[in-house]
Amino acid sequence: MVIPLENVWKFFATYAQVDEWKHPGTQVWFMRHAHAEESAEEPRTKDTPLTERGCEEISTAAFRESVHRIHPDVIVVSDFVRAQQTAQRVKEILREDLQKDVEIVVEEGL
Repeated sequence: MVIPLENVWKFFATYAQVDEWKHPGTQVWFMRHAHAEESAEEPRTKDTPLTERGCEEISTAAFRESVHRIHPDVIVVSDFVRAQQTAQRVKEILREDLQKDVEIVVEEGL
């Protein structure tokens, strides 16, 4: 579901930029979770956590900088464990660096 939604957003964003359209309200950002463990014996499921590599990715200065730039008020995530782990890290970064508390909303079936 995320890929078609992302394509819709990119189409809109491209033509909004061409037309110099501005909306003073809500900003929407899409973020994928970091890497998940996967093996031949056990394919990824909702309960598959982030890999060590994924945990390293969400601990980089580049990730921290992107969180500062986005600066969300609410994070809506799927019920996948790795998505929730990534959202939790975003929340921690905002709390540590900007003393900002954000709400995480878990939506089943995203």
